[in-house]
Amino acid sequence: METTQVKNRDVITNSSMACFKSCRQKFYWSYELGLRPDIEKTPLRIGSMVHEGLDLMAKGATVEQAINVVSDLYAEKIVDIAGMGQDEELEYKLNIECVTVCCLIEGYANAWADSQIEIIESEKTFNLPIINPNGNAMTSIKQSGKRDRIGKLPDGRIALMETKTCGEDIGPGSDYRNVLAINQQVSMYVNAARAEGFDIETTLYDCIRKPTIKPCAVPLTDENGLKIVLDEDGARVFKKNGDPRLTASKADGYVLQTRPMTSKEWGEKLMADIAERPEFYYQRFEVPRMADDLEEFNVEIWQIAKDINDCRRRGRWYRNTSNCRMYNSLCPYYSLCAGERDLTDGVPAGFRQAETVHEEL
Repeated sequence: METTQVKNRDVITNSSMACFKSCRQKFYWSYELGLRPDIEKTPLRIGSMVHEGLDLMAKGATVEQAINVVSDLYAEKIVDIAGMGQDEELEYKLNIECVTVCCLIEGYANAWADSQIEIIESEKTFNLPIINPNGNAMTSIKQSGKRDRIGKLPDGRIALMETKTCGEDIGPGSDYRNVLAINQQVSMYVNAARAEGFDIETTLYDCIRKPTIKPCAVPLTDENGLKIVLDEDGARVFKKNGDPRLTASKADGYVLQTRPMTSKEWGEKLMADIAERPEFYYQRFEVPRMADDLEEFNVEIWQIAKDINDCRRRGRWYRNTSNCRMYNSLCPYYSLCAGERDLTDGVPAGFRQAETVHEEL
């Protein structure tokens, strides 16, 4: 396959660096050839939609306006799915996901309504040179990224603000927090903001935890508001005294009749949970960076850029087979590494050709 047609191969980002560290062969498929799995991952979409809403609010939109925009974006996806003849279950899941995102945005606005942080900029892309230890700029590769926000804290300090949606514990002492001490993205974005003239004094990590509760089945009821239980023949089950049975029994074949929770009911349930325990869903904390940390990252990104150039020059991208399975799932590029798909006829089935290798920018 031709790689010269793929845009932005002369740039490395936090995501591409993480990919290169994980597996050079994976980096080759994704960031050299621009091959991406032809499926939109739910966690990435949720994070993207939440960021869209928060960016709008940072730029002056009301909570209601931000939620309306996000809802419209989901509506477009649902229309596309219907037009492609996709099943109703997928439409239902997207409707529930839309409500989830909107609730998280509304809850976020409520949680930090009194924070008194002045937003200086939001969702800004940077493009900067990579400086080698001798002080010279590399000519073949640059660094780029899109930082979430820069804000002025109530005490006057200027802070880099990074918002993350995640599915794990974000509370004090959690593993999620602990590893941020050496997080490369924080170092990269602090350096970049300072290079652009911002006097960054701290990083405010702004975490949003995705809900662990789920939509549940809602019992069907009769005209008297009583639950309906049917036997194996579809007949309603009554107790000996003539009253309707209200509970299921697997042993007897009695099934409680239910329906899926509506998106409106799910929104009410989720907002009630967010109101009851906002600290579960929203956490803000500072992640400091010392001068030595930042200098170490500068050397690291230079070394990675050198290694990428070396791989390109030699045409060799070795595999890290220890990462073929991560988080209990198979790497999406495994079939390419294992030679199970042919690249000679263009983009293999199950993949798409990205126009630019850094779609996040």
